[in-house]
Amino acid sequence: DAGVLEADLGADPIAWTAPEVDIGLPFRSRENLFEPVAALAARAAGPGGPGLMMAAGPRGLYARGEEGGPFAATSQTLFENEVRLPAPWLFASEPHLVRVIGSDDTP
Repeated sequence: DAGVLEADLGADPIAWTAPEVDIGLPFRSRENLFEPVAALAARAAGPGGPGLMMAAGPRGLYARGEEGGPFAATSQTLFENEVRLPAPWLFASEPHLVRVIGSDDTP
């Protein structure tokens, strides 16, 4: 509920720092300031490219670059195209083997 906390791993002692309210993450309420962060990914700057931090939650994906600053919403919420599948179908990248096991069956 405090957003994405950060720490300087080179500091002694290491201390967590809460973000400012204008960090760009979606607000929740006065009691629980930010929407919960369900997943977090970060890449340090290096030969692979610039640093990047991404936070995902109920309202989508937010990212910010290595220079810090606020997060920006990166999830698309409106789509021009739509694909509908029948009720029991799932999207799959390649053929999958699905085995259905009932409550009385053993794997």
